[in-house]
Amino acid sequence: MKNKINLYFLKNNLFTENYLLDNFTKIEEFGIDITDNLNKIKSLYLPSNFEKMNEDQLIEAFIKPVLQILGWDFLTQEIKKVQGKLEKPDFSLFTIKEDKEAYLNLDKEERKNSSEKIKLYCEAKAFNI
Repeated sequence: MKNKINLYFLKNNLFTENYLLDNFTKIEEFGIDITDNLNKIKSLYLPSNFEKMNEDQLIEAFIKPVLQILGWDFLTQEIKKVQGKLEKPDFSLFTIKEDKEAYLNLDKEERKNSSEKIKLYCEAKAFNI
């Protein structure tokens, strides 16, 4: 019988315990050593400071550095047209620099309507919200 592990982060139905404990570790990329990156992120994680920060301060002090540590290329406050409405997500994330450059080479109006090279959007919120 396996030792019971406290999955304190599992507070939703996205993944089952079985998936996280058995299947997830079999993913090929799982073998990458993330110790250095994890330690860098831990050094930035200062919740007592976050409580005093507004959203912009949190973005500069924590979110941008974490995204950079994780290897994301990003744009901030890029205007996007979503279902006919203009939106301004805090971050548009790209997995590689070439995708970001290709996106930036689009005409400004074309960029509003294109998400082709963007892998995901990220919204930031102040810590106590």
